Amino acid sequence: MKLMPQSLYGSVEAIRTHAAGRWEGLLARLAPALQPALDRPGRHTYCPVHGGKHGDAFRVFRDVAQTGGGICNTCGDFPDGLALLQWVNGWDFRTTLREVALELGMPGGADARAPIRPALRPISTPAPDPVEHERRRQRLQQTWDSALPLTERDAALARQYLANRGLKLPVYPTVLRFHLRLPYYTAERQRLGEFPALLALMVAADGQPVTLHRTYLTPAGNKIELPAPNKAKKVMAYPADRTLSGGAIRLFPAQGPLLSVAEGIETALAVQQGVPWIPVWAAGSATLLRHLQPPAGVQGVLIWADRDPPAANGKQAGQEAADELRRYLLPKGIRVFILTPPASRVTRSGKVDWLDVLNHAGAVALRSAVQASGLAVP
Repeated sequence: MKLMPQSLYGSVEAIRTHAAGRWEGLLARLAPALQPALDRPGRHTYCPVHGGKHGDAFRVFRDVAQTGGGICNTCGDFPDGLALLQWVNGWDFRTTLREVALELGMPGGADARAPIRPALRPISTPAPDPVEHERRRQRLQQTWDSALPLTERDAALARQYLANRGLKLPVYPTVLRFHLRLPYYTAERQRLGEFPALLALMVAADGQPVTLHRTYLTPAGNKIELPAPNKAKKVMAYPADRTLSGGAIRLFPAQGPLLSVAEGIETALAVQQGVPWIPVWAAGSATLLRHLQPPAGVQGVLIWADRDPPAANGKQAGQEAADELRRYLLPKGIRVFILTPPASRVTRSGKVDWLDVLNHAGAVALRSAVQASGLAVP
């Protein structure tokens, strides 16, 4: 993939910096079709592009003011406001940069030939509710404190789940815990019951805890199956003064010049099982993978990408996320290696990740992928 010139990188980062915290107003003005979703961040509504029979297809993220991102169950995910505007308006990347820059009052924006618009009016966003802020903080802490380390006897179901996925771990990450009975609520706040769940601690780029990733399980140690759009994997609501941007699930401490990163927890654990000499982190989603921030001292990042089938917009979420992370890291002087599973391993669902490769071809296939990238294998 051809990289964009450095001058454009600078423009993109400047625009993102100025837009952070102001995306709700920007999106409302540049894409009025998003207004129903902007009125209910984090909750589903009709897709502004394809519509749909039910109002459960599209939502903007809860932190839309900060990131500008959203997701459609059919069209795919759009991690930030730039990607969302390209999709909903049908703009190319340069047009999107120009329009956002001009709305922000940045002279010329990313295109010096563009006319200068007046600076936009200050965007009024509701002040965080301190009561809700504290309620979320306490709920997160109570949920974590009431969960068990995976080494505990009563956490056998979590270990069984990992074993059912084909994972054989000599050491269980301390950032994973098991909860015996965790409530499940739909996006409309309907309580479906209580289920056992695997918890993962998600931290910000600075290492501070933000929220918990939950994988709800059956008594047999499998993911629960729920009617769409409900999913077995969810992230708990977190206080408004925290952000996941740049964060990750730090499964193993980053000690040394290399770090492996993957989208899902199980994929990351498969990578650790096959390539144990390089610590691995999980982003938690393709959206979060795009801007994952390695710690200081990391000189090279191995991105273990998912091979996803094309969405309705023709994009492949796993590969797109890996490419964007590469573009994000390269200007920082970090070497990047993207490892994508072979197409021959594609499953019935049309996708394949490195856990599938581990289960079908063994750890040697992951080691071979590292060796093919030019890195030394012990």
